Amino acid sequence: MRLFLIFLFLFLFNLQKSYALGQEYIIRAKDPIRPSAISDFLKINGLRLIKNFGHQNQFWLAYAKNRSFKITKVKLAHVIKYIEPNYEIKLPPTIKTPSYNSNWAFKQILASQSWELHQGDAHFIVAIVDTGVDFNHSDLKNNIFSNPGEIANNGIDDDQNGFVDDVHGFDFFNNTKNGMDDNGHGTHCAGIIGANGHLKGVNHFIKILPVKFLNQYGSGDVAKSIEAINYAVNMGAKI
Repeated sequence: MRLFLIFLFLFLFNLQKSYALGQEYIIRAKDPIRPSAISDFLKINGLRLIKNFGHQNQFWLAYAKNRSFKITKVKLAHVIKYIEPNYEIKLPPTIKTPSYNSNWAFKQILASQSWELHQGDAHFIVAIVDTGVDFNHSDLKNNIFSNPGEIANNGIDDDQNGFVDDVHGFDFFNNTKNGMDDNGHGTHCAGIIGANGHLKGVNHFIKILPVKFLNQYGSGDVAKSIEAINYAVNMGAKI
């Protein structure tokens, strides 16, 4: 698994990890492991497999059929690395902050001086793992990542990466093509990173990869976030 690459969740410091979703659990299998070993683990512990995902399918999402299931009493624990509840992840309610001059932040990071030396790299991919990105936005559309191996809207996984028509990222919440934003938070983050239109971001030239795992209300879960990050890594995102 290549999650040693650093991923920037611009919203991470504001995320709220609240409660487990029903009786869902994320299982991290040992690597390598025989599929039959995981099957035995699930059966003996009264768990039903929902899906496996991640690099080489080493993550498993399972449902506990018995409400009395407890992680502390799990059997055959030696065949897995860990098991944890599939927690809900959500953005907090919008918090009003004092207004600043529109250039306040750029002044603090000495952006204008930095731009004299470098304004970004059009080949560098940054993944926005969030509520998606409005890839038609006039200040963003020139910097949105386009999958060169995928033909738009033909219903075929042209590049055989497991995702159909993912020309502009993917929506893991709805399990559908492209990471279009229906909340606004991800688009806001993308603008800070790489707007290049009427408004300018920190980088004028960048490739923004929309990876949606939060819904229109800013809610998702840990399992979807794992899928989203793995997708971004596989698509070549460095941040």
